[in-house]
Amino acid sequence: MALAVNRALAAGGRAWRSRAASDPLDAGDYLVELTASRRTAIADLGLKVATVGSRHPAAAQASEAPRPHCCSRAPRSRFPYYAYYALCLLRLGVAYTPCDGATLSTAHWTTPIC
Repeated sequence: MALAVNRALAAGGRAWRSRAASDPLDAGDYLVELTASRRTAIADLGLKVATVGSRHPAAAQASEAPRPHCCSRAPRSRFPYYAYYALCLLRLGVAYTPCDGATLSTAHWTTPIC
């Protein structure tokens, strides 16, 4: 479910996660604004989709798509599987910039790196 929510966020959607139970939601449920086609796509994954109204509960926390700024492709990085990480990020819909060790060591990052 978290993957489907992340893909919706990456496509410009909005989502919240219920922090406490409130009828008809359980704590941990996701609330996602979906177009009809995205609703069908999520239901096709076998996930339960229900309409709960036009407002999210006050106890719901807004979700944001992850935004790593840079993914290291340096040959001696501690992440030697750059292709694997790059593919995972692309499948999640997460934009990133490939970079090398020198860039990582000299830049002042304000966003996460992977």
